[in-house]
Amino acid sequence: METTTLNPVEMSRSISEYGFMIVASACFLFTSITTIFLFYRWYSKILGSIVDDSRQSQKEISETMKNFLLSTKELLYLLKEYNRLLEEQAERQKEQGRMLEEIWERVITPKSPKGDFEESLSSHSRQVNL
Repeated sequence: METTTLNPVEMSRSISEYGFMIVASACFLFTSITTIFLFYRWYSKILGSIVDDSRQSQKEISETMKNFLLSTKELLYLLKEYNRLLEEQAERQKEQGRMLEEIWERVITPKSPKGDFEESLSSHSRQVNL
């Protein structure tokens, strides 16, 4: 059987090399994880602000559309009311036209004792032409 003797210098060198490798890898892992975490936070903050801005824009668009629809409804109501008033005015004008026709027939168009005004006018024009 062979007995192995350990040289303390080699042993301490190997421990220090492995120790340094462990410390270096721990620092690398810590730095990497910290960097990834910070980039994630930064990226999520940017996305959050984009979403918030989008939400605010959608609210503004919604309010604008509500105001537009209300204005359109008010305008439609006013146009219907205006149309109703125009129809009433047209009806009054028709009534006035009928009244003027009655006045024309009663007062302005004279009747001759022999018959119609046209007959008297035609007989009068025949007399003038002779």
